[in-house]
Amino acid sequence: MSNLDSGQLRPAGTVSATGASNLSDLEDKLAEKAREQGAKGYVINSAGGNDQMFGTATIYQITPPT
Repeated sequence: MSNLDSGQLRPAGTVSATGASNLSDLEDKLAEKAREQGAKGYVINSAGGNDQMFGTATIYQITPPT
């Protein structure tokens, strides 16, 4: 997801993912879930696991300029 020119991003919730085989796969899963929620950006908050990775991310929406 890209940086945006107008408006400001505001937190709009969280997404989580499980069952990833590595960190790159986990990031892909979180990004897909963020897109499904209509997010314009996301920040990964946590990641962990051994054989199967899991993690959470805060998703962001645009607040229109006033």
